[in-house]
Amino acid sequence: METVTFLGTHYRLGLTGLTDQRLFALHHGISAPVVGDTLHLSIPPEALICLPQH
Repeated sequence: METVTFLGTHYRLGLTGLTDQRLFALHHGISAPVVGDTLHLSIPPEALICLPQH
């Protein structure tokens, strides 16, 4: 994990190592992971939205 941004009611996490580009995830916990932590990620298929490349 590269970045953690507090957004009031949740955290925005910048994740690297999964793809060539940074991915972002929302975390709704009381506290956020620390930059440098290794996280385990799961995404339900129905939550994915695939957009065409331009």
